[in-house]
Amino acid sequence: YLTRTLSTRSGWAFALWISSPIVILGCQASLMIDLPFVALSSVAVALWVKSCRQESAAVSFVVTGAVLGLACLTKYPALVLLPVFAIHAKNRGNWAGFGRAAAAFIVVFGGVELWLMLQYGELHLWRVIESVGVIDRGPMAGRGFGLLVRLGVMFTPALLIMNRGLRAPILGAIAGIAGLSVVGIGDFGVIGITIILALCAVSGLVVSLITSGVRETEAKDNEGLLLSCWATAVLLSVLLGHNYAGGRYLFPAALPLAILLSNSAIFGVTKSRLKGVAVGAWGAVGVLLAVGVDREARAVVSLSGSMNEHTASGSLLFSGEWTFRHAMVQNGWSWLGPNGQLQVGDTVAIPSNSGAGLVPESELVLIDRIVSEERYPFRLTDYQGDLGYHSELLGRLPFGFSTAEWHAVDLYRVEALSGEERGNDQ
Repeated sequence: YLTRTLSTRSGWAFALWISSPIVILGCQASLMIDLPFVALSSVAVALWVKSCRQESAAVSFVVTGAVLGLACLTKYPALVLLPVFAIHAKNRGNWAGFGRAAAAFIVVFGGVELWLMLQYGELHLWRVIESVGVIDRGPMAGRGFGLLVRLGVMFTPALLIMNRGLRAPILGAIAGIAGLSVVGIGDFGVIGITIILALCAVSGLVVSLITSGVRETEAKDNEGLLLSCWATAVLLSVLLGHNYAGGRYLFPAALPLAILLSNSAIFGVTKSRLKGVAVGAWGAVGVLLAVGVDREARAVVSLSGSMNEHTASGSLLFSGEWTFRHAMVQNGWSWLGPNGQLQVGDTVAIPSNSGAGLVPESELVLIDRIVSEERYPFRLTDYQGDLGYHSELLGRLPFGFSTAEWHAVDLYRVEALSGEERGNDQ
C-alpha cells in the first residue's frame, strides 16, 4: 500500500526494498523479533497514511494507534513513530486524528505496561532501560561510524554511477575517512579501505534522500516529510538507543528509504535495464549472504555439540551470543555474562565469531581449540577479516569474502582468580 500510494514508481520502490540485503537478511532471520516489529510498524504507518486521506477516519485513526501500541509492545524502538506522526499531523493540520491515535496507543501500550507493573512490581520499560549495560555498549563515535558503513549496504553501490551529482557521495566518503581516523584503520589494505569508503559514499546518497525528502520528492500529496522523518527516527534510534550499530536495526528504515529513492532524480534518469541489473545483482549478494547465515548456524551448532565430550571439576561456562548461545544452553552450558563469577576448575568456552563479551580476569589455561570444518566464502562475521555485520564491535566491515578458517571455540580452564575484568580480544 505504501509503495503504491507514496511512490510514483511503485514497482521500482518494491524492487529496491525486497532486493536490499538488509531486508533479505531481516526476513531470513524469521525467529528474531525484528520481523513482526517491522511488520507492525509498517502497518501502523500505512494505516496512518490511509487515515489522513479519508474524510471520516475517526475509527481508522484509533486502529492506527492500537497497531502502533502492539508494535511498541513487540519492540520498544517503535516508540519513535509517535513523534513522527505528531510532526506529520502538525504539517497537515490534523491534530484531531493524531489525538485519537495517541489515545488508542495509550490504552493498548499503557494498559499492558500497567498490567506488567502490577504483576512484577516495576515498570518494564524502565527495567529495560536500566539493564542496558548487560550487553557491551560501544562508544558513540564508533557506533556512528558503524551506522554509516552499514547504511551503505541498504542499496546497490551502482547508485554511485547512476547519480550525476558528486556532493553527497563525497561528503559520505569524507565522513568515512573521519570515522576511520577515530576507530583506526587496523590491518586494512587498499581494498578494505576502498570498500569502506564506497559504502560510506552510498550512505551519503541515502542521507541526501532524507534531507531532500520534503522539498524534492515527487510523491503524491508531498508525503516526503513523513518518509524522511520515519527514516531519520530509525537511524537516530540506532545511534542513540542501541548498544551497537547492528545491520538488522536498519531494517525498519528500508521501506521509507526505498520509496524516497524510487521518487528521486537519481533513480528517475537511469535506464530501466541498468536499474534492473543493478538491483538484481545487489539482491543476489543479499541471497548469498543469507545462505551464509544458514551455513554459519550449522557450523555453530556442530561446534557446540562437539564440546560435550569435555568434562570439568567445576562449571561449564561460555561467553557468546546468537545461535551459539542458544545451542550451548541447550547442551547444558551456562552463559557467562559481564557480571558473572568464575571459580577455580571451571571450563570456559570462548567462540571466535559469535559475539564473545567480557570475561572476569583470571588465569586461564588453554586446554583445547575446536575448529569447524564448515567453509563458506560470503561471510557476515569473521574476526580475521574484521567483518561484523551485527555490530561494529565485531568488525569494521559489514560483510566480506574469505576461504580461511571460519568458526572456532577456545576452551580454557580456570587456574586462579583475579578481581579485575579483561576484554576478550577475539
